[in-house]
Amino acid sequence: MIDTDRRDLFRLGGAAGLMLLASETRAAPAPEVRVAPLGEGDLAIVNARIITLDPQRPDAQAALVRRGRIVMVGGNRDVLAAGRDCPQFDAGGKAMIPGFVDNHCHLEDSCIVADQQMQLQGATSIAEIVDRLRGIAAKTPKGEWIIVQAPRGLFPEKAAERRWIARTDLDQATQAHPVMMLFGIHFSAMNSPAFRQTGYWDSDMPATAVWSDGSPRRGSIVQRDGQGMPTGIITEIWDYRPGYSVDQYKAAITAHVGAWFLAKGLTSITTLQNESPAQFQALQILQAEGRLPVRLRVAPIVPHAVPLSDVTRLGWRTGFGSDMLRFGGVKFFLDGIHSDGQGHVADDIKWRREDLIRTLTDCQRGGLQTILHAVSDEAVLLALDCIEAAQKAAPGELRHRIDHQSPKTDALIQRFADLGVVSGITGRQQAIGDRSSSAASARLHRFRTLYEKRAGILVLDAAGPGGNYHPMRGIANAMATDAEGGSALPGEALTFEQALRLWTIEPARNSFEDDRKGSIEAGKFGDFAVLSADPRGRPPQEIFAIDTVATIVGGQLVHGG
Repeated sequence: MIDTDRRDLFRLGGAAGLMLLASETRAAPAPEVRVAPLGEGDLAIVNARIITLDPQRPDAQAALVRRGRIVMVGGNRDVLAAGRDCPQFDAGGKAMIPGFVDNHCHLEDSCIVADQQMQLQGATSIAEIVDRLRGIAAKTPKGEWIIVQAPRGLFPEKAAERRWIARTDLDQATQAHPVMMLFGIHFSAMNSPAFRQTGYWDSDMPATAVWSDGSPRRGSIVQRDGQGMPTGIITEIWDYRPGYSVDQYKAAITAHVGAWFLAKGLTSITTLQNESPAQFQALQILQAEGRLPVRLRVAPIVPHAVPLSDVTRLGWRTGFGSDMLRFGGVKFFLDGIHSDGQGHVADDIKWRREDLIRTLTDCQRGGLQTILHAVSDEAVLLALDCIEAAQKAAPGELRHRIDHQSPKTDALIQRFADLGVVSGITGRQQAIGDRSSSAASARLHRFRTLYEKRAGILVLDAAGPGGNYHPMRGIANAMATDAEGGSALPGEALTFEQALRLWTIEPARNSFEDDRKGSIEAGKFGDFAVLSADPRGRPPQEIFAIDTVATIVGGQLVHGG
């Protein structure tokens, strides 16, 4: 929405201008060597099979990038002649597409988990976990939090004890430290010191439990036994985790951003920050030092990580920043997992209607795009009602999003379209036909109807540690129906090009950047993903297996080659 240059940073003023200016500052290169600023390279790409997504020229052989922007798309001879003074990248006949745009991930959190939180993968019993925790506690100063990641899929059936781990089990490991075992972000087990320290020992809504703006926390669910004692299982407690330093975030991001993000062809990322000050500072420093060669949009989680008033008081608006680092807006959790963590449906709505309307109205007036986490039907309807009320009170197009549940009925799809609200779909990453994940059957969507009705649609969760995460996996699943082993409802599968748009031009449009990214045409960023095989004409099973062999951001090779 707002495209500011360096002069505008000072006109817009204050801390906001200085913070974003830091993201563009870099040390001067050695006099004898010209180093292009990040995202401002010159490159002639030849011998490619280019899928441009430009309807005026859907195919090409070559592209020329100067100072980070595409200046020519065409044949090898013309590009080589025009770019004879540029470095060359020979694609060797490989397919090349616009760089993938991921509009929903937690870059900093994904990286820090791997480096700073103990992993218990491979453990097969509660006894083994307790023994490992004793060893961790022996090396941890008394009173410090111990945060560990639970073994995936172990509890309850696959654990030797055939039950969930309990508070009393964790107490056996240590009572000198608060312990939190994470089963993903929304669901945890804690020991007695952790329950007492967070205030949830005696109450499911302690007076001391508040968000960053001082408002009461809502939506946590504590499992209790017949005597009212916590069993150990609790939901929506993730923001009680201790924070990490700027240096710790920098080290973790530097260690993992290449393999987990750049290697997947991602050239633009919206990262949702749950510990905004330290995380944002780490991103600024890395960008300034040229060690984070990916375009970033930052959206803090409010009021968990930062009060909304801190954002609006500075006057930040969606789109403020540089080509490499922009402010994207804010994220809210309307609900959590809509469950007690053990498979039972539970109400965990975190907002009162009047509070949400007031807050979204403030966002409308402040030019802040919102991303609303909503898993339950109740939360989706609450989001739509409150967005509609806010738009009436303060008109303006901000392309708000509701993430993690897609509309299924014609009436609901039409309402999304009428309000200009984008549906952020949580896609499947399992191989076509793989039913090993219990979540697979729940992630079925009306892709084609959403696409044809122009109810904005994004597919989420491309990036992160391990697994099969890759945009091509999501594309393949959107091309196959449930009966074929994909994630589309009957009659709702997409073509390859339609599915590709959900990872390129559509997320670029959602962030008001489709004039500069999402397709390969003159004037846009020189951001590309070179694929291991040409996906056109292939069945979803084969598309699923396609990987990225090279990633280019602003005419600079950042992966492969």
